[in-house]
Amino acid sequence: MDTVEEKIAKVEEIIGYSFTDKLLCAEALQTAGAPNNRLTVNGTLHAVNKNDRLAILGDSVMTVVLCEFWYGYQNGQGSAPIKGQWDSLRLGKLSNAYLGQLGTSLEIDRLIFLNPGMSRASLAMIATAFEALLGAVHKDAGFNGLDAVRIVMNKLDFNDPALLN
Repeated sequence: MDTVEEKIAKVEEIIGYSFTDKLLCAEALQTAGAPNNRLTVNGTLHAVNKNDRLAILGDSVMTVVLCEFWYGYQNGQGSAPIKGQWDSLRLGKLSNAYLGQLGTSLEIDRLIFLNPGMSRASLAMIATAFEALLGAVHKDAGFNGLDAVRIVMNKLDFNDPALLN
């Protein structure tokens, strides 16, 4: 079983961002029903909140960054996408189903702190953790939060023209 520090290091490798405040990353992995909100990080016991508030922040900043990608996109003929394409993109790429599948393909599902008796995280739990991770990146980066989230979303191909078109 991975330690908290090992899980944080794996997340950092996956998303390409190194947390200054490792507890924010731990909070992002702490599901609402996880049994113990006390985690030992670097030898010190900490109370860690569940990830729901970070998920709300992450959902909001992901929407802003994805909209910026969409707004700046032009196809090969120089045409910009229309509003209806934004609605489809937002509803598709920021949905629990998509984020849950993406989190699973990146193996974030293996890093979430689970409830006792659970063998694996549900897609909704994975999506919430994914959103919470981006919220944690934003909060950890401070003034440069949107830039940090933009870099992570770039790394994870949210700006792929195939997605934006």
